[in-house]
Amino acid sequence: MTLGDPADVDLSTLTVLQVPDNGRTPVSGELRAAQERAVEHLASLGARIERPHFKLLERSYDLWGAALHAHGTHSFSELLGDGHKVNGLYEVLRWAAGASPHTLPAILLAAFEWSADFPRGRGDRFLTMAEQLRTELHEALGDHGVMLYPSYARTAPPHYQPLLRPFQWVYTAILNVLHVPATQVPMGLDRKGLPLGLQVVAAPGRDDLTIAVALELERAFGGWVPPAILRRGSAA
Repeated sequence: MTLGDPADVDLSTLTVLQVPDNGRTPVSGELRAAQERAVEHLASLGARIERPHFKLLERSYDLWGAALHAHGTHSFSELLGDGHKVNGLYEVLRWAAGASPHTLPAILLAAFEWSADFPRGRGDRFLTMAEQLRTELHEALGDHGVMLYPSYARTAPPHYQPLLRPFQWVYTAILNVLHVPATQVPMGLDRKGLPLGLQVVAAPGRDDLTIAVALELERAFGGWVPPAILRRGSAA
């Protein structure tokens, strides 16, 4: 596959698909506002803005889990145990005693990865749905389109809090099974001084589009800046 040069991309000819959430997992207001600012900027350059609704994104976890189960040759617990299946629930007890070599999120994934397993008929149905969503997205993007999409449902939470809301990472995971390139773009800081960002997605092989849009948004909005806590630490 020959990839294009981002420098050759004319942003005024792009179609921008603004997709602010997946319809199931709410996204914080500040992340939504940052994404809308990116949309408005691209529109000011002449890009055409569309706001499609991909209904099947609501099933992101199911589609990702079915694809993972169908194409994986080893379970995560086997990979974690270097070929020997790890007993996740037992490993949680070892972790609590300070005797486990694994991190808690990895152990919990091993303990509950059964939730991504499906009876064959149900798994096949989800695989069919994933293929349908992939086709819908590829057709909507075409050869000159990008989609702006959240990377996560909120800005960086404190350690271990994501375990209380364990599926907010589906915003990133679903793109892996849709076979599309994505570029993460920083969009400044929220009111607490934590980084904001979004993903720029394009059709397979159009990495030049995602990179070109990322470079323009970096130019327009300042790119990565240190979180407020790091700036305060430097000042001290």
